[in-house]
Amino acid sequence: MPHLDVDSDGDESIVPYGIKSPFHACSEVENVLVTRSRETKNGTVKMIAMINAFRNGGTLAKFISEGLMRHILNKPLLDDLTFDIIADADNAIELLIKTAFGNINSEYYDGVLASVVQARENLRQAADTEMTADCFEAMELADTKLTGGAVAVLVLMIRNRLYIANTGNSMAVVVKKFEDHQKDLYVQPVTAVHEKHMTAEAQRLQKLGVNYMKVVGPTRCFGDYFRAHGYKEDPNLKDADGRPVIVEPFVYKSELSPEKCFIMLLSPTLIQGIFLLEQRPAEYMSKVIIEELSQMEPHETLTQIVQHALNKVHDEVENKRQSKRMANVDSSMVVVLIPLQADLDKICSSPAPLHIKNQPSYNTVSAYPDFSDFFSDNLQMQDKRNTCPGRIESVKEMFKAKLLSSIDED
Repeated sequence: MPHLDVDSDGDESIVPYGIKSPFHACSEVENVLVTRSRETKNGTVKMIAMINAFRNGGTLAKFISEGLMRHILNKPLLDDLTFDIIADADNAIELLIKTAFGNINSEYYDGVLASVVQARENLRQAADTEMTADCFEAMELADTKLTGGAVAVLVLMIRNRLYIANTGNSMAVVVKKFEDHQKDLYVQPVTAVHEKHMTAEAQRLQKLGVNYMKVVGPTRCFGDYFRAHGYKEDPNLKDADGRPVIVEPFVYKSELSPEKCFIMLLSPTLIQGIFLLEQRPAEYMSKVIIEELSQMEPHETLTQIVQHALNKVHDEVENKRQSKRMANVDSSMVVVLIPLQADLDKICSSPAPLHIKNQPSYNTVSAYPDFSDFFSDNLQMQDKRNTCPGRIESVKEMFKAKLLSSIDED
């Protein structure tokens, strides 16, 4: 199976992407890229989504891609909506996206997982009488299907409005012209980081009575039965007052203004890899892309430019990983470029040094802590995030948010 499945009915030529995959073949698709558009009374609506599966979540990733069509792009609301009052339109689109994510997740459980859960329960009851090898094997297969999850980031463009939603630990970045100096560009991360070390997620989990340090993996995602619907089976989560892992997305809303140059979507594995280089993912990947764009030859395509940039980052990460004698990576690095201007090569070429600037914004999220020593995204390595470095970073986050006070204040 391919490591990346590009929507066969979409137009991938308008959304350049790059991918670096592990050498081993995968049994099911690992990432899905959706590129669709539809003509409406409000003009052309464009929808781009990157879905990254984890722990055997390939079937789920495909299910999500199909669900986004039904629950967002094909909804009559996109025809009927008026933009006379921008705030009302923004709220309507945000509700549409949040409802869609919730409905897709529920449909996956009811239509795909419910039968697996029931079959597994029957096997467990049979095992109480006699645990055979066949029964044990069937239960392991059921558990594998149930553990599958996926994170997603969605971009929706309608009229002159831009909406970006995410659930999980992938990232979207907007690169803009700097108003006071047109040769400068600045980088703005516009997605939330849904992991336990982030203050907002730690607070949410604590309100549920969960020791957030015992949560393994993204705190928001699709699927992942044993941390969502079936959390009562997890010894670390069973006493929670509600589902610890939810699917509700963060939604960024903005004008699709002329100073916006392009959007980048970064997969979780790419983000982790850049941290291994002791760099900040948004700024670092933007800089590499912009450097490649500034040297773009007339015969080169944007897809080639994006792949060259990713190859460069991947090689640096591999060299660093080998120098630290770290385990091989078992998931793909993916970057997607969504152009918002036609002449990106001219915008990014400048005789003056290029400056990457950060603009403070209520939408900008805190940086990840550096978990580069736990680079591999598997259960064993995720578990190691609960060790000393992970706990230290969580204490730092809580102290910044004034959830903890210093000793002399007590």
